[in-house]
Amino acid sequence: MKRLGLFCALMPILAGCAMRAGETGGHDAVVRSVYSSVQLFTERADLGRRAGSAVVLATDASSGRALILTTAHLLEPPVEQSVFAKAPSSAGRSPAKILAVDADLDLAILEANGLPVSPAAIQTETRLGDDIWVISYPWGRRMTLVDGAVSQIRQDGDGRATFPITGPVGLIDAPVSYGASGGGVYDDETGRLIGIVRGYRTAKLSVPGSDTVPLEVPIGGETTVISTPQILCFLKAAAVTQPVSAELSRQIAESDC
Repeated sequence: MKRLGLFCALMPILAGCAMRAGETGGHDAVVRSVYSSVQLFTERADLGRRAGSAVVLATDASSGRALILTTAHLLEPPVEQSVFAKAPSSAGRSPAKILAVDADLDLAILEANGLPVSPAAIQTETRLGDDIWVISYPWGRRMTLVDGAVSQIRQDGDGRATFPITGPVGLIDAPVSYGASGGGVYDDETGRLIGIVRGYRTAKLSVPGSDTVPLEVPIGGETTVISTPQILCFLKAAAVTQPVSAELSRQIAESDC
């Protein structure tokens, strides 16, 4: 039922699907997350091109500026390149400027102007097994929403679990593919951002005695996530202050880095 609900929640944006009574809350949350999601494109002098996913963290209505978060590996290697951002409700692309990159955390923040977007609200903790959804642009194509659950919580110290198991998200079981890195991971109950997709683990499958290239198949429950506490520490180290909201500014200042 949840998968059908999320699918129909997104459809009014794309194809006019009618909502069932009592689902307006979920629909509103999906709409907000859609408008905080953008697609990124990179173009290099050697004609190399990449496409990835990203999340809007802050906007300034007066200047039209938007702060955009994605994974650093989308921009690697660090060579001269042009970056463009595209919103789901816009046909055109806007130039984006790289503001800060942290290769260790695999995070990058950019800015772009003139995008019809709104910022995502951040949530720093979730529970093991909580329902989530991911919005991304796999293979550089159209926006895709998939759902899943939190399959691992990041734990410090000796790793002993206390129940309920809560904390920053580590892994989710939502299926993703190439180009989904940087896509937002949203809590199903609150609609808030709990992290962005970093990548996915695969298993290599091959036929014994065959010379064909092994197939890399994503492993269920092994989609890796950069959690929002890590994101807040990155923003703090990068000294990002504008045009963040008062709530995000407080979260950055209070982050335990």
